[in-house]
Amino acid sequence: MGHSGAGVGLPVISAKLGDRCSSVIFMDAVVPPTSGAHRTSTNLIQLLDQQNVDGVLRRWLEWWPDEVVRGLVPDLEQRSLLLDDMPRLPRAFYDEEVVMPDQWTSRAIGYLQLSPAYDADRKEAMDCNWPTISLNANHLSTLTAPDEVLTALQELVEASRRRNGERRLPAH
Repeated sequence: MGHSGAGVGLPVISAKLGDRCSSVIFMDAVVPPTSGAHRTSTNLIQLLDQQNVDGVLRRWLEWWPDEVVRGLVPDLEQRSLLLDDMPRLPRAFYDEEVVMPDQWTSRAIGYLQLSPAYDADRKEAMDCNWPTISLNANHLSTLTAPDEVLTALQELVEASRRRNGERRLPAH
């Protein structure tokens, strides 16, 4: 499973995992091309350049106005812990193209949309006939509404596996 920009790496990760990867789930994430290479969009490059301090990006939570961040994560302690846990990435990280492995879309794949910012990516998933679920949530609902997100993820994994003709996951 990949969240946000991590969706770009899911095809490569799942290919490296081989048979140990039973499903690929994009969660409010960028859907890369089905073949060829992913390149960072012009709009994101402009945003990244605004966050660049001496070749290193500010932490993601610092990119947005305080009122937006409070809306995503209302609890001050959760916001503080989240911010402390966020890495600072080199700006050049987003200049690398990511080549998609052959046939990466042959796995069980699903898309969980948490926020309207990922409408276009969910549409791409739907165009690929992947199972999708859309929650009335926000990009950081994994932190603020974990039970709701987990339930949707479980449903999505099952739906993607059924679509791919695989058995149900064993109960734990």
